[in-house]
Amino acid sequence: MSVASVVEDKTYKIPPLSLLQKSKTLISTITKKNVKDVVRTLERILSDFKIEAKVSDVTRGPNVTLFSIQLAPGIKVRKILTLENDLCVALGTPDLRILTPIPGKAALGLEVPNKVKEIVTLGDILLSPDINPNRGILTVPIGKDLNGDPVFIDIVEMPHLLIAGATG
Repeated sequence: MSVASVVEDKTYKIPPLSLLQKSKTLISTITKKNVKDVVRTLERILSDFKIEAKVSDVTRGPNVTLFSIQLAPGIKVRKILTLENDLCVALGTPDLRILTPIPGKAALGLEVPNKVKEIVTLGDILLSPDINPNRGILTVPIGKDLNGDPVFIDIVEMPHLLIAGATG
C-alpha cells in the first residue's frame, strides 16, 4: 500500500478529540500550605542574611513554582546569587533557578521545583480553551508553560528541532 493510497482513503475518519482525557488538576490545600511555607522560609532566609526583600508574587506551574522577589533599593542582586546553596538547603530541594530579572518585570525570580508535579496530558493541551485557532497546519503540541497555557511549535518555522525530556 503506497502513501498516496493512504492519503486518498475516504473510509478513514479522524478520531474525535473527545477521546482524549484531561488530567485531574487538583491544587490541594497541602500544595497551598506548601507555597505559603516556602514564602515564609524565603523571607526568613533573606532576613537572616540581612537582605531586605519580600516575595511579591507566586506563579505555580505544572513542574515549578516561580517566586517573584522584590528587592529593597540598594540591595545588589549578587547577594542573592551567593545564597543559592543556602536557599536549596532551607527549601529542601536539590536545585533551583534564579532569574535576574524576570523577563518583563522589575523583580528577581526564584524557580523552585514542585514537590508534587502535575501530569500534563495531550487532552489538557488540545482541549484547552486558550488554544489559538489560527495557529497553522503544522503545529505540534509541546506542553504547558509556567502559567499553564498550552505551548505549540510550528514546524514550518523551524529548520531544526530537538525535543528532549524525562519520564516520571
